[in-house]
Amino acid sequence: MPKKSSIAPALPSASIILIRDGLSGLEVLMMERSKTMRFAPGALVFPGGKVDASDKRKAFWRRHVTHKSLGCDFAYKMAALRELYEETGLLYSQNIPQRFRRLAPYNQRNFIRFVQAQKIHLALNKLVYFAHWITPEAMPRRFDTRFYLAPCLNDQKPVADGLEAITVRWNNPHDLLNDHKNTSTQIMLPTRMNLMTLGQSKTVKAAISAARLSTVQSILPKNIP
Repeated sequence: MPKKSSIAPALPSASIILIRDGLSGLEVLMMERSKTMRFAPGALVFPGGKVDASDKRKAFWRRHVTHKSLGCDFAYKMAALRELYEETGLLYSQNIPQRFRRLAPYNQRNFIRFVQAQKIHLALNKLVYFAHWITPEAMPRRFDTRFYLAPCLNDQKPVADGLEAITVRWNNPHDLLNDHKNTSTQIMLPTRMNLMTLGQSKTVKAAISAARLSTVQSILPKNIP
């Protein structure tokens, strides 16, 4: 009998869809991945990555988040906030000391030690479960990704880490989709679908309200063009 091909495990991961009200309507924070990355090189994506062992330290994080009743998905939310910091320098908190509003060179600071030393409380309660995508079984690298919608909290300026993210920028969802359609801009299917959903709202308030009322369905496509 022919040997059955193995399916790579889908690694738990999380992404954060950070939004703000811009001059021309709703804007979302996007980052351009380095062309040297193994997964989605050169694509425009939301900040995010794999769930790390440190993200699962519930006893530790309970002291450093605004929402004390941590749910079953707290490790995913922590991964989203950690990756946001590591890739763009943004700390998702409302109590950041003014002297740390400009965090460069943030990638030289350990996320856990920095949060602990500065007594920062991460706004975990602001994250809203938005979407759930699982990489197709035929792919060699697979991820089980939860996407969280979150309003921008303060005036920190995002800065690309220069490793995974080579640029970061705020864009209107419709403009991003038009760029993908009419130019060589690379945006993967899950990102495009999330942008399409986001584009149905004109303001942060409307987007958050719609997300809270919706039911998230797990999506496992056969392939991702």
